[in-house]
Amino acid sequence: MRHSPTEFKAAVTSGDSDRVNATIEEVKDAEMAECAYLFVNSIEVFSNCYYVENGYQRLSVIRFLRQLYTAHLPIAYRDLFWELLLDAIVDEDGRVRKAALKAMDKVIFFTGYREQSVEPMRTDLAEIADTHVPTYSEIHSALKTAEKNTGKPL
Repeated sequence: MRHSPTEFKAAVTSGDSDRVNATIEEVKDAEMAECAYLFVNSIEVFSNCYYVENGYQRLSVIRFLRQLYTAHLPIAYRDLFWELLLDAIVDEDGRVRKAALKAMDKVIFFTGYREQSVEPMRTDLAEIADTHVPTYSEIHSALKTAEKNTGKPL
């Protein structure tokens, strides 16, 4: 990759859709090891960038981290991302919820791929589904993905 984590952060939080999209495309073409390295070294910084009033910035952070996420990250980093996604799936901005759903599907799939239990994720989603507006279809879609990977319906 041609940019440093600081440069990626500046681009992702810029609010400029062309710049954000170009940055996401850049990491899309990166090697898995590069993505994993950048994810591990920037998950906390980008998580902090999520908690702002700007919906487009929240969307950009989720899209960027989703693109970096790989199957072979340590569980601790997966869990940090999952906690962020639990907030994003109930975001007031529908664009953010849709991006969170795509990211959750990826995290759940890779967790199952690594033959790790998806049950805690299913439980998290079931709890959210019980406490949030039922019209947030993204929550229920993510829950279906988790149920498919655990074989357990609600």
